[in-house]
Amino acid sequence: MTPRLRLPILIAALVPALAVAMAWGLSAARAAPLAPDAKCQKPQVKSKMVYGREKVSYDLERQANFRSAGKPLGWYYATDEVGYRMQIQGGCLKSLDIKVKVFPVIQLRSIYKKKTKKCARQSILEHERRHSKVAKREFKKLGNDIKKVAIRLFTGKSAPDPNTVAAALNGELDKGLYKRFRKKYKAAQDRFHDDLAQARIIRKKCRLVKRKRY
Repeated sequence: MTPRLRLPILIAALVPALAVAMAWGLSAARAAPLAPDAKCQKPQVKSKMVYGREKVSYDLERQANFRSAGKPLGWYYATDEVGYRMQIQGGCLKSLDIKVKVFPVIQLRSIYKKKTKKCARQSILEHERRHSKVAKREFKKLGNDIKKVAIRLFTGKSAPDPNTVAAALNGELDKGLYKRFRKKYKAAQDRFHDDLAQARIIRKKCRLVKRKRY
């Protein structure tokens, strides 16, 4: 099993512009060039995305960039762990299972914890949960992209041990896959807001300011 990768993603909602921040930890070891080996055939690679139970917290004001993001009413936040389980035989990678586990959190301002704010709270949660739908789709694509990289990387190449496999794969991912994922993820969330530009999820009866974009 490789060291797990963590990819925190912040999506600020209910403000004109979305704020997205990402970081990840990779194995300190750099990938050594894989030796060609004709006997190493295409490995069996599977990917799976597991979306965890949603957590709702009321501490949005504590976010470091709360003010710079325009003091949003709600915030969708997700971290994920990417893990590998592999089988190596005769110096070749025979199988690789990729699991992308996502842990979603919706943060609201502390005021919306009050019973008197039920209408506003439910409206904001409805919006943030639609961000979750976008996230699920994009994280599933991430698993499939890692799968494609692994198949290309280890077909016709030796894989003497799990550490070598992990270092080689992490090295490839670090070259640009995560950067591309971040770009696609943000674009998908931006399109979500464009589609809802004329919507009124935060209804007038909740006594909140109506917004054309949020």
